[in-house]
Amino acid sequence: MVTLPLSSSRRFRAPGTSRTSRLSAALLVAPILLSAGTSVASAQWAVLNLHPASADGESAAMGVGGARQVGTVGTGGVQAASIWSGASQSWSSLAPVGAASSAASGSLLGQQVGFALSGGIGRASLWTGSSATWTDLSPQGSTYSYAYATDGFTQVGIAAINMQTRGGLWTGSSASWTDLTPAGADGAFPRGVSGNAQVGWTQWGVQERAAVWSGTAASLVDLHPTGASRSQALGVANDIQVGFAVIGGITRAGTWTGTAGSFVDLSPAGATYSVANATLLGTSVGTALVGGRYRASLWTIEGAGAWEDLSLFLPAGFTSSYAQSVWTDATSTYVVGVGYNSVSRRNEALLWVRPTPIPAPGACGLLALGGLIAARRRR
Repeated sequence: MVTLPLSSSRRFRAPGTSRTSRLSAALLVAPILLSAGTSVASAQWAVLNLHPASADGESAAMGVGGARQVGTVGTGGVQAASIWSGASQSWSSLAPVGAASSAASGSLLGQQVGFALSGGIGRASLWTGSSATWTDLSPQGSTYSYAYATDGFTQVGIAAINMQTRGGLWTGSSASWTDLTPAGADGAFPRGVSGNAQVGWTQWGVQERAAVWSGTAASLVDLHPTGASRSQALGVANDIQVGFAVIGGITRAGTWTGTAGSFVDLSPAGATYSVANATLLGTSVGTALVGGRYRASLWTIEGAGAWEDLSLFLPAGFTSSYAQSVWTDATSTYVVGVGYNSVSRRNEALLWVRPTPIPAPGACGLLALGGLIAARRRR
Protein backbone atom coordinates (compact mmCIF):
# COMPACT_ATOMS: atom_id res chain seq x y z
CA MET A 1 0.00 0.00 0.00
CA VAL A 2 1.18 3.51 -0.77
CA THR A 3 1.09 5.64 2.37
CA LEU A 4 1.43 9.38 2.43
CA PRO A 5 4.86 10.56 3.60
CA LEU A 6 3.33 13.10 5.91
CA SER A 7 4.81 15.52 8.40
CA SER A 8 7.25 14.16 10.92
CA SER A 9 5.18 15.90 13.59
CA ARG A 10 2.12 13.74 12.98
CA ARG A 11 1.52 10.92 10.52
CA PHE A 12 -1.89 10.23 9.09
CA ARG A 13 -2.02 6.73 7.65
CA ALA A 14 -4.22 7.47 4.67
CA PRO A 15 -5.52 4.19 3.28
CA GLY A 16 -4.88 4.34 -0.43
CA THR A 17 -5.54 6.72 -3.24
CA SER A 18 -8.24 7.46 -5.60
CA ARG A 19 -8.24 7.47 -9.31
CA THR A 20 -10.37 8.49 -12.30
CA SER A 21 -12.77 7.75 -14.46
CA ARG A 22 -14.93 6.46 -17.33
CA LEU A 23 -16.34 9.54 -19.03
CA SER A 24 -18.76 10.10 -21.86
CA ALA A 25 -17.68 12.04 -24.92
CA ALA A 26 -19.90 14.92 -23.85
CA LEU A 27 -18.09 15.23 -20.50
CA LEU A 28 -14.74 15.14 -22.22
CA VAL A 29 -15.50 17.83 -24.77
CA ALA A 30 -16.73 20.68 -22.57
CA PRO A 31 -13.66 21.07 -20.33
CA ILE A 32 -11.27 20.78 -23.29
CA LEU A 33 -13.06 23.44 -25.30
CA LEU A 34 -13.11 25.84 -22.39
CA SER A 35 -9.48 25.40 -21.51
CA ALA A 36 -7.97 25.47 -24.99
CA GLY A 37 -5.53 28.24 -25.77
CA THR A 38 -5.43 29.59 -22.21
CA SER A 39 -2.64 30.00 -19.73
CA VAL A 40 -2.54 27.65 -16.74
CA ALA A 41 -1.58 30.60 -14.56
CA SER A 42 -4.44 32.81 -15.78
CA ALA A 43 -6.65 31.92 -12.83
CA GLN A 44 -5.75 31.46 -9.18
CA TRP A 45 -6.49 28.52 -6.94
CA ALA A 46 -8.81 28.83 -3.97
CA VAL A 47 -8.19 26.33 -1.17
CA LEU A 48 -11.11 25.13 0.94
CA ASN A 49 -10.54 23.36 4.25
CA LEU A 50 -12.98 20.43 4.37
CA HIS A 51 -12.20 19.46 7.96
CA PRO A 52 -15.56 19.33 9.80
CA ALA A 53 -15.93 21.53 12.88
CA SER A 54 -17.33 18.58 14.80
CA ALA A 55 -14.38 16.28 14.05
CA ASP A 56 -12.11 15.39 16.96
CA GLY A 57 -9.46 13.61 14.87
CA GLU A 58 -7.70 14.03 11.55
CA SER A 59 -9.18 14.10 8.08
CA ALA A 60 -8.09 13.50 4.49
CA ALA A 61 -9.79 13.90 1.11
CA MET A 62 -8.78 11.03 -1.17
CA GLY A 63 -11.10 11.13 -4.18
CA VAL A 64 -13.17 13.55 -6.24
CA GLY A 65 -15.71 13.06 -9.00
CA GLY A 66 -18.38 15.48 -10.10
CA ALA A 67 -19.63 17.54 -7.16
CA ARG A 68 -18.59 15.02 -4.51
CA GLN A 69 -15.37 14.53 -2.54
CA VAL A 70 -14.62 11.49 -0.40
CA GLY A 71 -12.12 10.52 2.25
CA THR A 72 -11.99 9.90 5.96
CA VAL A 73 -12.66 11.91 9.11
CA GLY A 74 -11.80 11.14 12.72
CA THR A 75 -14.92 11.51 14.82
CA GLY A 76 -15.80 10.02 18.18
CA GLY A 77 -12.43 8.32 18.27
CA VAL A 78 -13.12 6.44 15.01
CA GLN A 79 -11.97 7.09 11.44
CA ALA A 80 -15.13 7.24 9.33
CA ALA A 81 -15.56 7.03 5.56
CA SER A 82 -16.75 10.47 4.56
CA ILE A 83 -18.35 12.44 1.76
CA TRP A 84 -18.53 16.18 1.06
CA SER A 85 -20.06 18.43 -1.58
CA GLY A 86 -17.55 21.26 -1.61
CA ALA A 87 -17.65 22.62 1.94
CA SER A 88 -16.75 21.47 5.43
CA GLN A 89 -20.34 21.87 6.61
CA SER A 90 -21.53 19.50 3.88
CA TRP A 91 -19.65 16.59 5.48
CA SER A 92 -21.53 13.35 6.04
CA SER A 93 -20.35 10.01 7.35
CA LEU A 94 -20.57 6.95 5.13
CA ALA A 95 -19.57 4.60 7.94
CA PRO A 96 -21.83 1.53 8.07
CA VAL A 97 -23.64 0.90 11.35
CA GLY A 98 -21.30 -0.91 13.73
CA ALA A 99 -18.11 -0.39 11.71
CA ALA A 100 -15.02 0.04 13.89
CA SER A 101 -13.23 2.00 11.16
CA SER A 102 -13.84 2.97 7.54
CA ALA A 103 -12.51 5.11 4.71
CA ALA A 104 -13.59 6.14 1.21
CA SER A 105 -10.92 6.45 -1.46
CA GLY A 106 -12.70 6.94 -4.78
CA SER A 107 -15.84 8.55 -6.19
CA LEU A 108 -17.43 8.89 -9.61
CA LEU A 109 -20.89 8.92 -11.21
CA GLY A 110 -22.67 8.49 -7.91
CA GLN A 111 -20.51 5.65 -6.59
CA GLN A 112 -18.07 5.78 -3.69
CA VAL A 113 -15.63 3.00 -2.78
CA GLY A 114 -13.33 2.17 0.12
CA PHE A 115 -13.39 -0.20 3.06
CA ALA A 116 -15.12 -0.79 6.38
CA LEU A 117 -13.87 -2.79 9.35
CA SER A 118 -16.98 -4.75 10.26
CA GLY A 119 -17.24 -7.94 12.25
CA GLY A 120 -13.48 -7.90 12.73
CA ILE A 121 -12.83 -8.05 8.96
CA GLY A 122 -11.76 -5.26 6.62
CA ARG A 123 -14.36 -5.32 3.85
CA ALA A 124 -14.16 -3.71 0.41
CA SER A 125 -17.08 -1.33 0.30
CA LEU A 126 -19.36 0.41 -2.18
CA TRP A 127 -21.76 3.27 -1.45
CA THR A 128 -24.10 5.44 -3.48
CA GLY A 129 -24.18 8.57 -1.38
CA SER A 130 -25.07 7.56 2.17
CA SER A 131 -24.13 5.10 4.88
CA ALA A 132 -27.45 3.30 4.38
CA THR A 133 -26.42 2.33 0.84
CA TRP A 134 -23.34 0.39 1.95
CA THR A 135 -22.60 -2.78 -0.04
CA ASP A 136 -20.07 -5.34 1.16
CA LEU A 137 -17.87 -6.31 -1.81
CA SER A 138 -15.76 -8.84 0.08
CA PRO A 139 -15.08 -11.84 -2.19
CA GLN A 140 -16.05 -15.21 -0.79
CA GLY A 141 -13.25 -16.64 1.34
CA SER A 142 -11.39 -13.36 1.78
CA THR A 143 -10.07 -12.29 5.17
CA TYR A 144 -9.46 -8.67 4.14
CA SER A 145 -10.42 -6.58 1.12
CA TYR A 146 -10.34 -2.96 -0.01
CA ALA A 147 -11.85 -1.17 -3.03
CA TYR A 148 -9.60 1.69 -4.09
CA ALA A 149 -11.22 3.19 -7.18
CA THR A 150 -14.35 3.28 -9.31
CA ASP A 151 -15.23 4.71 -12.70
CA GLY A 152 -18.91 4.56 -11.84
CA PHE A 153 -19.34 1.10 -13.34
CA THR A 154 -16.33 -1.00 -12.29
CA GLN A 155 -14.53 -1.06 -8.95
CA VAL A 156 -10.93 -2.23 -8.39
CA GLY A 157 -9.02 -3.26 -5.30
CA ILE A 158 -7.48 -6.12 -3.38
CA ALA A 159 -8.54 -9.15 -1.37
CA ALA A 160 -6.55 -11.43 0.92
CA ILE A 161 -7.40 -14.97 -0.19
CA ASN A 162 -5.54 -18.10 0.89
CA MET A 163 -2.85 -16.01 2.61
CA GLN A 164 -2.07 -13.99 -0.55
CA THR A 165 -2.98 -10.44 -1.54
CA ARG A 166 -4.76 -10.70 -4.87
CA GLY A 167 -5.91 -7.88 -7.09
CA GLY A 168 -9.21 -7.80 -8.86
CA LEU A 169 -12.27 -5.96 -10.04
CA TRP A 170 -15.97 -5.91 -9.24
CA THR A 171 -19.09 -4.69 -11.00
CA GLY A 172 -21.15 -3.82 -7.97
CA SER A 173 -21.38 -7.02 -5.96
CA SER A 174 -19.28 -9.48 -4.01
CA ALA A 175 -20.11 -12.25 -6.47
CA SER A 176 -18.80 -10.20 -9.42
CA TRP A 177 -15.15 -10.37 -8.22
CA THR A 178 -12.71 -11.12 -11.07
CA ASP A 179 -9.13 -11.98 -10.08
CA LEU A 180 -6.45 -10.03 -12.02
CA THR A 181 -3.45 -11.67 -10.36
CA PRO A 182 -1.12 -13.08 -13.05
CA ALA A 183 0.12 -16.66 -12.82
CA GLY A 184 3.34 -16.90 -10.80
CA ALA A 185 3.06 -13.48 -9.18
CA ASP A 186 3.27 -13.08 -5.41
CA GLY A 187 0.46 -10.54 -5.46
CA ALA A 188 -1.38 -7.88 -7.46
CA PHE A 189 -2.52 -4.43 -6.37
CA PRO A 190 -4.90 -2.53 -8.70
CA ARG A 191 -5.33 1.13 -7.76
CA GLY A 192 -7.11 2.83 -10.65
CA VAL A 193 -9.75 2.14 -13.28
CA SER A 194 -11.04 3.87 -16.40
CA GLY A 195 -13.30 2.00 -18.79
CA ASN A 196 -11.58 -1.24 -19.74
CA ALA A 197 -8.22 -0.24 -18.23
CA GLN A 198 -7.09 -1.06 -14.71
CA VAL A 199 -3.73 0.03 -13.29
CA GLY A 200 -1.63 -0.85 -10.28
CA TRP A 201 1.33 -3.10 -9.75
CA THR A 202 2.32 -6.72 -9.38
CA GLN A 203 4.62 -8.24 -6.78
CA TRP A 204 7.39 -10.63 -7.85
CA GLY A 205 9.48 -11.56 -4.84
CA VAL A 206 10.51 -8.24 -3.33
CA GLN A 207 10.04 -6.23 -6.52
CA GLU A 208 6.96 -4.17 -7.35
CA ARG A 209 6.30 -3.61 -11.07
CA ALA A 210 3.79 -1.11 -12.48
CA ALA A 211 1.09 -2.78 -14.55
CA VAL A 212 -2.00 -2.17 -16.67
CA TRP A 213 -4.77 -4.70 -17.30
CA SER A 214 -7.81 -4.78 -19.55
CA GLY A 215 -10.19 -6.91 -17.54
CA THR A 216 -8.39 -10.24 -17.14
CA ALA A 217 -5.24 -11.57 -15.52
CA ALA A 218 -3.97 -12.68 -18.94
CA SER A 219 -4.25 -9.12 -20.30
CA LEU A 220 -1.47 -7.81 -18.03
CA VAL A 221 1.03 -5.41 -19.60
CA ASP A 222 4.19 -4.78 -17.56
CA LEU A 223 4.96 -1.02 -17.33
CA HIS A 224 8.16 -1.37 -15.27
CA PRO A 225 10.74 1.03 -16.80
CA THR A 226 14.22 -0.16 -17.67
CA GLY A 227 16.62 0.60 -14.83
CA ALA A 228 13.92 1.03 -12.20
CA SER A 229 14.13 -0.88 -8.92
CA ARG A 230 10.45 -0.36 -8.11
CA SER A 231 7.40 1.08 -9.87
CA GLN A 232 3.67 1.53 -9.33
CA ALA A 233 0.89 2.82 -11.55
CA LEU A 234 -1.65 4.68 -9.44
CA GLY A 235 -4.07 6.41 -11.80
CA VAL A 236 -5.47 6.10 -15.31
CA ALA A 237 -7.66 8.08 -17.69
CA ASN A 238 -7.81 8.67 -21.43
CA ASP A 239 -5.16 5.99 -22.17
CA ILE A 240 -2.68 7.73 -19.85
CA GLN A 241 -1.27 5.98 -16.78
CA VAL A 242 0.49 7.80 -13.93
CA GLY A 243 2.45 6.72 -10.89
CA PHE A 244 6.11 6.52 -10.03
CA ALA A 245 9.34 4.62 -10.60
CA VAL A 246 12.39 4.45 -8.36
CA ILE A 247 15.36 5.19 -10.62
CA GLY A 248 18.83 5.96 -9.36
CA GLY A 249 17.57 5.65 -5.81
CA ILE A 250 15.02 8.48 -6.26
CA THR A 251 11.25 8.04 -6.39
CA ARG A 252 10.17 9.85 -9.57
CA ALA A 253 6.63 10.77 -10.62
CA GLY A 254 5.95 9.60 -14.13
CA THR A 255 3.49 8.89 -16.88
CA TRP A 256 3.05 6.05 -19.37
CA THR A 257 1.03 5.50 -22.53
CA GLY A 258 0.62 1.76 -22.31
CA THR A 259 4.16 0.40 -22.50
CA ALA A 260 7.21 0.23 -20.25
CA GLY A 261 9.24 2.16 -22.80
CA SER A 262 6.80 5.07 -22.79
CA PHE A 263 7.65 6.13 -19.22
CA VAL A 264 8.35 9.86 -18.89
CA ASP A 265 9.87 11.31 -15.73
CA LEU A 266 7.76 14.16 -14.31
CA SER A 267 10.06 14.97 -11.38
CA PRO A 268 10.26 18.73 -10.80
CA ALA A 269 13.72 20.32 -10.75
CA GLY A 270 15.28 19.83 -7.34
CA ALA A 271 12.77 17.19 -6.19
CA THR A 272 14.18 14.34 -4.12
CA TYR A 273 10.86 12.47 -4.18
CA SER A 274 7.72 12.74 -6.30
CA VAL A 275 4.61 10.68 -7.05
CA ALA A 276 1.73 11.21 -9.48
CA ASN A 277 -1.50 9.85 -7.98
CA ALA A 278 -4.20 10.65 -10.53
CA THR A 279 -4.78 12.03 -14.00
CA LEU A 280 -7.63 13.42 -16.09
CA LEU A 281 -7.75 15.30 -19.41
CA GLY A 282 -4.10 16.34 -19.46
CA THR A 283 -3.90 17.24 -15.78
CA SER A 284 -2.07 15.00 -13.30
CA VAL A 285 -1.73 15.51 -9.55
CA GLY A 286 0.47 14.17 -6.80
CA THR A 287 3.23 15.20 -4.44
CA ALA A 288 6.83 16.36 -4.68
CA LEU A 289 9.46 16.80 -1.99
CA VAL A 290 11.14 20.09 -2.88
CA GLY A 291 13.17 22.27 -0.55
CA GLY A 292 12.60 19.89 2.34
CA ARG A 293 8.80 20.14 2.14
CA TYR A 294 6.16 17.83 0.68
CA ARG A 295 4.17 19.91 -1.79
CA ALA A 296 0.84 19.12 -3.44
CA SER A 297 1.64 19.14 -7.14
CA LEU A 298 -0.02 19.46 -10.50
CA TRP A 299 1.32 18.71 -13.96
CA THR A 300 -0.57 20.23 -16.90
CA ILE A 301 0.61 18.18 -19.88
CA GLU A 302 1.13 14.45 -20.29
CA GLY A 303 4.80 13.80 -20.86
CA ALA A 304 7.32 16.29 -19.53
CA GLY A 305 4.56 18.55 -18.23
CA ALA A 306 4.86 21.90 -16.54
CA TRP A 307 4.86 21.48 -12.75
CA GLU A 308 2.71 23.69 -10.53
CA ASP A 309 3.26 23.91 -6.78
CA LEU A 310 -0.20 23.85 -5.19
CA SER A 311 1.23 24.39 -1.72
CA LEU A 312 1.78 28.06 -2.63
CA PHE A 313 -1.96 28.63 -2.27
CA LEU A 314 -2.39 27.05 1.17
CA PRO A 315 -3.68 29.07 4.12
CA ALA A 316 -1.14 30.16 6.70
CA GLY A 317 -0.02 27.42 9.04
CA PHE A 318 0.03 24.51 6.60
CA THR A 319 3.53 23.06 6.33
CA SER A 320 3.03 20.09 3.99
CA SER A 321 0.41 18.95 1.49
CA TYR A 322 -0.47 16.05 -0.78
CA ALA A 323 -2.76 16.01 -3.83
CA GLN A 324 -4.66 12.75 -4.27
CA SER A 325 -7.25 13.13 -7.05
CA VAL A 326 -8.43 15.53 -9.75
CA TRP A 327 -11.68 16.33 -11.53
CA THR A 328 -12.53 18.94 -14.13
CA ASP A 329 -15.79 20.18 -15.62
CA ALA A 330 -17.01 23.08 -17.73
CA THR A 331 -16.51 25.60 -14.93
CA SER A 332 -13.57 24.53 -12.76
CA THR A 333 -10.76 22.14 -11.96
CA TYR A 334 -10.93 20.43 -8.56
CA VAL A 335 -8.05 18.80 -6.67
CA VAL A 336 -8.45 17.02 -3.35
CA GLY A 337 -5.86 16.01 -0.81
CA VAL A 338 -4.58 16.57 2.68
CA GLY A 339 -2.31 19.02 4.46
CA TYR A 340 -0.65 19.24 7.85
CA ASN A 341 -1.96 22.19 9.85
CA SER A 342 0.73 23.26 12.30
CA VAL A 343 -1.77 25.41 14.21
CA SER A 344 -4.25 22.63 14.93
CA ARG A 345 -1.43 20.03 14.87
CA ARG A 346 -3.31 17.62 12.67
CA ASN A 347 -3.81 16.61 9.05
CA GLU A 348 -6.87 18.13 7.41
CA ALA A 349 -8.79 17.42 4.21
CA LEU A 350 -8.32 20.06 1.52
CA LEU A 351 -10.01 21.03 -1.75
CA TRP A 352 -8.28 23.20 -4.35
CA VAL A 353 -10.60 24.89 -6.90
CA ARG A 354 -9.64 26.93 -9.93
CA PRO A 355 -12.10 28.41 -12.46
CA THR A 356 -11.63 27.19 -16.00
CA PRO A 357 -10.06 30.07 -17.96
CA ILE A 358 -12.02 31.61 -20.84
CA PRO A 359 -10.66 30.35 -24.17
CA ALA A 360 -8.53 32.54 -26.36
CA PRO A 361 -10.06 33.63 -29.72
CA GLY A 362 -9.85 30.83 -32.26
CA ALA A 363 -9.14 28.18 -29.66
CA CYS A 364 -12.42 26.34 -30.15
CA GLY A 365 -11.76 26.07 -33.87
CA LEU A 366 -8.38 24.54 -33.23
CA LEU A 367 -9.90 22.10 -30.76
CA ALA A 368 -12.59 21.12 -33.23
CA LEU A 369 -9.91 20.27 -35.79
CA GLY A 370 -8.08 18.25 -33.15
CA GLY A 371 -11.30 16.41 -32.35
CA LEU A 372 -11.79 15.46 -35.99
CA ILE A 373 -8.25 14.10 -36.16
CA ALA A 374 -8.76 12.11 -32.95
CA ALA A 375 -12.04 10.74 -34.21
CA ARG A 376 -10.42 9.51 -37.41
CA ARG A 377 -7.69 7.80 -35.40
CA ARG A 378 -10.29 5.93 -33.36
CA ARG A 379 -12.00 4.49 -36.45
